[in-house]
Amino acid sequence: MKRFLYLIIFFLPLFFGGKALFAAGTYACGTSLPPFSVPSARNAGMGGSHAAYTDDINSLFINPAALRTTSTFSATELSAGVYGDSRGLLRIMKAMGDTDALADALGSFVTNSNGAIPMGFDVRGPIALGNIKNGWGWGVFNRFYGGALATGRDLRIRANLDLMFNLGYAFRAVNIGVHTLDLGVMGKVYGRKTFDSGSVPLAELIAGKETLRSRFTPAPVTLGAGMDLGLQYRLAHNFTAGLVVQDFFSLGVVIPVDLNGTVTSSPYPDNIRPTVNIGLSYKLIDNSLFTWAVMADYRDLYNLFRQRVYGSRNGWLNLSLGTELILFKHIAFRAGMNEMLPTVGIGLDLVVFKVDAAFYGKELGNE
Repeated sequence: MKRFLYLIIFFLPLFFGGKALFAAGTYACGTSLPPFSVPSARNAGMGGSHAAYTDDINSLFINPAALRTTSTFSATELSAGVYGDSRGLLRIMKAMGDTDALADALGSFVTNSNGAIPMGFDVRGPIALGNIKNGWGWGVFNRFYGGALATGRDLRIRANLDLMFNLGYAFRAVNIGVHTLDLGVMGKVYGRKTFDSGSVPLAELIAGKETLRSRFTPAPVTLGAGMDLGLQYRLAHNFTAGLVVQDFFSLGVVIPVDLNGTVTSSPYPDNIRPTVNIGLSYKLIDNSLFTWAVMADYRDLYNLFRQRVYGSRNGWLNLSLGTELILFKHIAFRAGMNEMLPTVGIGLDLVVFKVDAAFYGKELGNE
């Protein structure tokens, strides 16, 4: 009865107050902040993160309910990634020196991507100190990432430096025979420093009269806190179902600053839009020699039916499929589909440290 009471208390705000809370979080402060998370080469190789399949330090960001069955420690991590349209990049290189040709090449990049040039970078670490044990999990992480935007014949680069602290707890609410249900909650505190080059005319860049580096100035500083909720249901040791509400209620305060770090105007509140992710996983093989699991997820379920928030993004882009084959507990092969694009990855566990690599597609548009 006590566990059942915990279950009711845990989901009461989700089912009865969630709609009002989501609405307040989404509309009260205007445009939503980008979420605070960290990339993972392991997850990228198998179709992205999975609500029902996470067993490493990334559980702190994927599903807090997984803290109940995860035991791991992280001292540091360095993960670097870049993305870009290789054919488009070649076209841009050929157009260098010709303002009109370069503008046309950039225009072909941004036709279906809301002005975003498919070029960017994402670096996680070296701060990645954390521990998960006995249902408790905590971690401190940093991330540096950025990308390019094009407006007419102007180019603009934006970059962000994020710092996050997560603290969560998970407990077993149901344990009946082969059926178990774990619930988890994750509290988080975060900060973000934004850098912006402003709009720079392409003609001046090509002529050498202007450089992006000389134009970079600090943009707003964001400070805030939030909360995630999650559950994982297991049938025996093979089948798992997961549900997570990321940023169930996450707010921030944006502080405008200038190049010298002086506050230029009054701080204002903003929010991170909540997302609901559901997933299933099944271990086809699980023994001392081989582990083979398959996963399927649908992300951002809640906003699929709220087009005024979600825009015109195709709902199929939220579907994710993945698989991971681990040999002798040390060698991993991964594949999947994320945003309707293929992903592949490999991993090597050397006990003292791990090496993961992934190659995957990134959809910058709505189709």
